[in-house]
Amino acid sequence: MTTKVLCRFLTPEGEPLINAEAVFQLSKSGFSEDQTGIVMPRPITVITDGNGEVDIDLWPSRQIYHVTVDDPQHDVALHYKFLVPEGTENGPPVR
Repeated sequence: MTTKVLCRFLTPEGEPLINAEAVFQLSKSGFSEDQTGIVMPRPITVITDGNGEVDIDLWPSRQIYHVTVDDPQHDVALHYKFLVPEGTENGPPVR
């Protein structure tokens, strides 16, 4: 089961990164929490909305996700690392 993750990306000045490309990728392979198979570190690319937000379903894993957000409009590249916990079905997204 995947976990719904909601992210909001802002420029250093606090403005939302609109229509920016965000790439999510596991740092290395790992088993999914329900042991259905190996979760491979393939990149997942999404585009931020008008509020600088993305809504994405990710596999919970003990491995770190790397996120890179590129916004050529503001000449900004942001880099993050985070873990995705096990979500609950129909529960609120992880922010």
